[in-house]
Amino acid sequence: MMEWNSCYDGHDHIVQWNVTENPRNVLEMNNENLVFQQNDLFPSAFPLMADIRRQGKLCDVVLKVDGQHFSAHKIVLASTIPYFHAMFMNDMIESRNKEIEIKCIDATALEAL
Repeated sequence: MMEWNSCYDGHDHIVQWNVTENPRNVLEMNNENLVFQQNDLFPSAFPLMADIRRQGKLCDVVLKVDGQHFSAHKIVLASTIPYFHAMFMNDMIESRNKEIEIKCIDATALEAL
């Protein structure tokens, strides 16, 4: 039998979770915030995001390098590489384009990123 816990989040929501589902997940309530922590999220999320990107799904930009095309996610690029953060967050022309030609890197290096 599953054991369920629930709490009120202070914003007209009831949050429920299965206590036995994943003991590594921590849910705690403090003054104004509901905090959910899953310590194994990043090791599992990034390989899945890379696979989705390779399939060209959920991507919002294409990087063109040395005649090759790489589908990508702007949020991932901007949050991990300062060059793309500056490009997408400072209203550069490239931030509005669906395809961006990159000349300062070769295709092998971009794929590794």
